[in-house]
Amino acid sequence: GAPNANGGKGAVYVYNTLTWAVTDTIHPPTQFNIAGGRFGASVSVYGGHAIIGQPGRADTASAFIYNDSASHWVLRNRVIPNTVNEGSLFGTSVSIFGDTAVVGAPNDYKDGVYGGTTTIFAKGTDSVWTQNISLTPSEGNNGDGFGTSVSINNGYIIATAPGNSSQVYGGGAYYIIQQFELNSQEYWAIV
Repeated sequence: GAPNANGGKGAVYVYNTLTWAVTDTIHPPTQFNIAGGRFGASVSVYGGHAIIGQPGRADTASAFIYNDSASHWVLRNRVIPNTVNEGSLFGTSVSIFGDTAVVGAPNDYKDGVYGGTTTIFAKGTDSVWTQNISLTPSEGNNGDGFGTSVSINNGYIIATAPGNSSQVYGGGAYYIIQQFELNSQEYWAIV
């Protein structure tokens, strides 16, 4: 990603992994192609899906999911949390694996603190991505930055909180989030 390209509007460059030539350039969708949006601040690709974060502006903080159509990447969905908090920095980090995507918002307000959230989205049978859950640690504090970086793989998510000082002052923390299934329903929880 190149979040500072085009006057801070951002862009993502797609490369051929054999020749390292640029094969496609992804720009923010028209209504979100604004200065300071920082589209491409975070990028994750898995299979035929890519998720791109745009955390730069409070009014447009989002993540966008694209599908690979062989010749170029096509926008599939804009994902935002069910509750949008101004200044959350939603889209600072993104990760995708199979039909699940995770997005970090390290300055999000939840449960009385600006400690950050990690929001999980699932692709439905209609190929529309919707929110599954938004999580924050029970011991979260202002400035923890939960969701500063996220990564998902095979039913597990790791999310960092570099400002967390619950163990060592300013030492940071990471959290493991695990997927569970009960009565054919998918659940995620911090373990």
